[in-house]
Amino acid sequence: MLKSISLDSEDKSFMMSLSTETFAYSAAVHNHVSTITLAPQLAPQLIPIHQQVGLSVFQNGRKLAPSSLQPIPSSPTVGQNVYTVPLVSGQNIIDIWISAQVGALFQGGGPGGKTETQQFYLFIQRNSPKQVQDIKQFLEIARRKDAKSGRIKKNGSQTKFKVRCSRYLYTLVINDAAKAEKLKQSLPPTLLIENIKN
Repeated sequence: MLKSISLDSEDKSFMMSLSTETFAYSAAVHNHVSTITLAPQLAPQLIPIHQQVGLSVFQNGRKLAPSSLQPIPSSPTVGQNVYTVPLVSGQNIIDIWISAQVGALFQGGGPGGKTETQQFYLFIQRNSPKQVQDIKQFLEIARRKDAKSGRIKKNGSQTKFKVRCSRYLYTLVINDAAKAEKLKQSLPPTLLIENIKN
């Protein structure tokens, strides 16, 4: 009942057009991709009865409302629902349900009869930024204009430093107490630091 499902990110760094011959797909996106636009394309046979077609999209069990309408290329006067999906870090399970009284539409006849339903799954992994391994790189991040706050957590000989920037949370783990203390003293004074002790 669906011809295809198109996905793209706001900055166009991620774009896919999926055939509906397969009922499940998986993909991975970088952490900077915070939302994707999902546009299910109706099969041409369903366009004449598009107002009677039921379409629901869920993300991790939560139903999403359509964010806009866009014209179907083959029928510019007919609009189709487009969904903006706010991605969470880690696994995003997108569940697409479509139902219609198809009847004999796909055999050249008319609609009617019992309601038929199809379901599609998209598994989208939003990757977290890699853990910072280098003290110099971590200091450069902490000195950025968009660095909002920091957190230092000491657990035995291990010290975990975190810096929250506008889009990412960066983490550095140091196992040397002297290096950890030196890094602590080198952090910019303008950065709001929370010290947590175990």
